[in-house]
Amino acid sequence: NYYITNVKLTRTDGTVFAQPESYHLIQHDVAGSNHFHLADVPKGEYNSVTFMVGVDSARNTSGAQTGALAPDNKMFWTWNTGYIMAKLEGTSPAAPGETFAQHIGGFKDEFSSLRTVTLNFPSPLSISSTAEGEAEIKVDVLKWFGAVSCVSLAEDPNIMNPNATSKKIADNYANMFS
Repeated sequence: NYYITNVKLTRTDGTVFAQPESYHLIQHDVAGSNHFHLADVPKGEYNSVTFMVGVDSARNTSGAQTGALAPDNKMFWTWNTGYIMAKLEGTSPAAPGETFAQHIGGFKDEFSSLRTVTLNFPSPLSISSTAEGEAEIKVDVLKWFGAVSCVSLAEDPNIMNPNATSKKIADNYANMFS
């Protein structure tokens, strides 16, 4: 699970459309949660999308909220006041006890897990009054463990607060999108 927030589309002329109230929780085990629409995008040709992985500091300091940001989504640390930006749980023979739970959060200081991703479209995305544009973003979850820095399930199977390893994972997950 992870948050995609603050979505922006950049036109070929350099102008930017920012989606208002842009907070999407992607849950790969929940059908349909990995698909969302951007409403009221102005007509034009767009060459890139930019988004944040995580929940910005303004929403993190506003307490628990509703919709994608509701605490019942199990992406809010009630004991540490703040959102889990991304989490990966599962089983692996590499992990002690063969289970792991890596909950990556924190938005302040040296261990901030907020990451901004910009992806260029292979060709301009055209939005008109008669046709919707569509972009497919792929996620390679294996990059969670080593896109930039190697993370070992044997050494760090469980992460529940901001630290040096969670910062490495955040650097990694910023690179899992294409």
